[in-house]
Amino acid sequence: MNITSLKEKIARIVQSKVFHGIIYGILIMIFAGFIFQAGVVVGINKATFGKDFDDHYTENFGPAQTLAGGTHIPNPNGAIGKIISVTLPTFSVEEPNNIEKSVVITDDTITRLMHAPADPSILTPGTFVVVIGDPNAQGQIVAKFIRIIPVPPTQP
Repeated sequence: MNITSLKEKIARIVQSKVFHGIIYGILIMIFAGFIFQAGVVVGINKATFGKDFDDHYTENFGPAQTLAGGTHIPNPNGAIGKIISVTLPTFSVEEPNNIEKSVVITDDTITRLMHAPADPSILTPGTFVVVIGDPNAQGQIVAKFIRIIPVPPTQP
């Protein structure tokens, strides 16, 4: 067998539909693996925050009832609700489902009163906020962005 005929056989194999099907199948499996891994990472982060939130509930909020009957895992990346206590650099937000979340303000936190820049010192109990951030190991949300909003019409 000479080199020319070997090259021709390899070229026919590479151009065949079976070869293309195998390559596409491998690429689809790799893509599916990445999607699955992303889901695992998100799930682990959410479960870790829920556990940390529960473990540090008393430290963050004082003695109270169990975490929503022990069945609800709170959103680890933010909070929407009414501020119930402020001790800067932390404050507590009560969400509509009666879940309390502790929020930590850093020097990098952006605070806005609707669209205008605002100082975190204007955060007071009764103020409604939307907080976006990342969870920490103490079950708190480290705020990246805080928007102070008007009282929603459905809230008392």
